Amino acid sequence: MGEEKEGVLSMWVGTIPNTTYEQFHKEWMEEKYNTGNLDEEGFSKFMLTYNTGWYDHDFQDIRFTEEPILFSKFIKDCSYYESYANKAIEVANKKKIQKCNTIIIVFDFEHQEVQREKGENQSLTFLGTFPYKVVFSKELLSILRKKP
Repeated sequence: MGEEKEGVLSMWVGTIPNTTYEQFHKEWMEEKYNTGNLDEEGFSKFMLTYNTGWYDHDFQDIRFTEEPILFSKFIKDCSYYESYANKAIEVANKKKIQKCNTIIIVFDFEHQEVQREKGENQSLTFLGTFPYKVVFSKELLSILRKKP
């Protein structure tokens, strides 16, 4: 489970094999409604599998490619990566995660991992929680600084 916490992100990484981009989003990230099961109502497979509890999906950053690539390269596609990438890469190396095809980040959310056996549906590893800062690109800052 997790809770809202400003300035902190929670990250999951791994490889979901034999899945297309469309399948990944529909099967893993889409929140389900009208399921007939109140315990699953409004939750995605990701939320249920990794016991996150409900969070606002507007604060998530999802990266998926059909083929695994180096995590240290892939993380640079994520929002605000400059503020947390080095620490995340260090943790991934310790957990022996070199390549992946999936990164899921929930911003302003501190996940408390429950230790349990990794099930067959658990293709992702909870990498951890990291502090982050909103970092704007030089190009955006240049645009914002221009006067009308």
